[in-house]
Amino acid sequence: MRFVSSSLTLILVATTALSSQESADSVHRFETYAVSDTFRGKPVPVDLTSAPHARRFATVLRQGAASGPNFGGHFTIVTWGCGTSCEQLAIVDAASGRVWFYNRTLEVGVQFCLGSALLVDGPPEDWYSAWESVRLPNRAYTFYYRWTGHRFELIDSVRVPPKRRSCLTCA
Repeated sequence: MRFVSSSLTLILVATTALSSQESADSVHRFETYAVSDTFRGKPVPVDLTSAPHARRFATVLRQGAASGPNFGGHFTIVTWGCGTSCEQLAIVDAASGRVWFYNRTLEVGVQFCLGSALLVDGPPEDWYSAWESVRLPNRAYTFYYRWTGHRFELIDSVRVPPKRRSCLTCA
């Protein structure tokens, strides 16, 4: 009886985790945070005086910003490696050259698009890809942020559920 009770509890917890991720994915869509205008033209030079430590990353910021906006209508997200399973992220305004640094390091990846102010830090599919053959770590969360034009506002954080297995691959 104890085994049945434990199994039912485990099933309930897993089902709740899966449904919370599905509901987060359905609520936090890029189109929900659509921006009204998109920058057209050549991006202005990066303003290396606009953020602490921007000079330290001048080359990567300039190279990334040169490709033009890729986020939030007129911003460019620039990422670069900082070690194993570590990436840093900065945002450069194509219209003003102003720089902002993201306050977290990225462990598994990020999703964003030009027409939206939504940034998804740690999408479930990136966690599954990075931790393909082992159990997900306790720190496996997806964070949903809205860019206000000068900072990120946390909308939601959801624990990434265990990857679903197809019945065809079950033993």
